[in-house]
Amino acid sequence: MEEAKIKILVAEDNEFNMAYLEEVLQMFGYDIVKAINGVEALELFKQHPDIKLCLLDVKMPLLNGYDLAFAIRDINPDIPLIAQTAYALDFEQARYNSAFDAYITKPIKKENLVSTLNQYLK
Repeated sequence: MEEAKIKILVAEDNEFNMAYLEEVLQMFGYDIVKAINGVEALELFKQHPDIKLCLLDVKMPLLNGYDLAFAIRDINPDIPLIAQTAYALDFEQARYNSAFDAYITKPIKKENLVSTLNQYLK
């Protein structure tokens, strides 16, 4: 019997960023649930209780990643949430720390993504 792949929710509204994340995550054997906005991401999270980690773009339409993180925490307070953002100024980092377990700055480097995922998916 084949081992079940670890399922990751990826919320990203930029199609190029999504394609890159999908390629890297699949390269490492992850199963991906894709959402292009925060509302869709929240619905998919509710539909897939086997999601083990969420990789959330901070700036998305309909529901931003920050508010999405709190909505997901209401459902599962223990799930690792990783922000992906182009904004990493000091005052924003403090805000991210209140909602996310970690954050990765854009443009995302494969090594940073993989090492961050490994921290939370052991």
